[in-house]
Amino acid sequence: MATLLTAFGDFPEDVRLLKEPSSVIGSSTVLSTDVVIVGGGNAGLIQAARLKALNVDFVVIEKNPQTGDNWAKRYDYMRFHIGKNYCQMPYLPYPEEAEYELPRDELQRHIQRFAREFDLGPRVLNNSKVKETSYDEKAQTWKLNLIVEGVQKSITCRALIIATGSGFSTPFVPEVADRGAFKGPSLHSSSFRSGKELLEHGAKSVIIIGSANSAFDVLEDCHNAGLTVQMIQRSPTYVIPMRYYAHPQGLGVFDVVSTEVADAMINMGPVAIGGQLPGLVHAAMAAEEPDRYSELNDAGFKAVDSTKEDLIDHLHSRAGGFVVDMGTGGVDLIVSGTAK
Repeated sequence: MATLLTAFGDFPEDVRLLKEPSSVIGSSTVLSTDVVIVGGGNAGLIQAARLKALNVDFVVIEKNPQTGDNWAKRYDYMRFHIGKNYCQMPYLPYPEEAEYELPRDELQRHIQRFAREFDLGPRVLNNSKVKETSYDEKAQTWKLNLIVEGVQKSITCRALIIATGSGFSTPFVPEVADRGAFKGPSLHSSSFRSGKELLEHGAKSVIIIGSANSAFDVLEDCHNAGLTVQMIQRSPTYVIPMRYYAHPQGLGVFDVVSTEVADAMINMGPVAIGGQLPGLVHAAMAAEEPDRYSELNDAGFKAVDSTKEDLIDHLHSRAGGFVVDMGTGGVDLIVSGTAK
């Protein structure tokens, strides 16, 4: 037996409100609202739509100039490393014809589509940065000091929602001795656009430091552009085939039942063991093909024993450190020796 909260009895959701025009925030330097959402990406705008349907006033604070820039600024080859049904948006699902692993441009288009459809734009402060937050215990309100397009503003609210992602938006660039001695371009994956762009600037070869999802995306893109590619791996990496990821007894349940039913199934189980169940499924599948990545290991890449890894731990605790084998060629490039 389990309990699942699906609605508030005294505050019913009215989806008709989503089609109503949103009020404009205005140009005042002192603002007030019920809820402030920091972050105007998918999570932030989904929450904004929920609040609009509940007739709750809100303001979204977004650092980028336009909705969708959180995707547009990623590298060209970027796509979701999981099926689109697991990432569905309420009220406006991704188009049926959209690719299963959503590419960057479709992610950008859809979040823009979502904002237009429900007129969320007037409630978003773009080009904005939070400088300071404070909480008034007596009034039970938050105050945020902002810089909005170069202008100092403040806003008070009763509830504050942080929707800025997993917290890894600041690139980590390790210290490299005598880095300045290298005269070619040296950049973090967050600044990488495409292998084609590197080629146009005269690059002939690329060294990739890292061995998780972004590294494999960059590897494939640079190879496709005609560059010679070498990967440097620090420690063993969990490689999980997309087929495991999409198994119906794991996160693939969203492919076989509706989002609402799948959400209930995922969230109604005991929290203490809920994350372990997909891991058991993946381990059982890996045990059936123990040599799947033996050639990858023989080629010099260190792939960990898939029967002992926990995908949920990688997703929610580490927010990385693994590779979804999409079958798009990255693993084969290493196995064949094309990429070292």
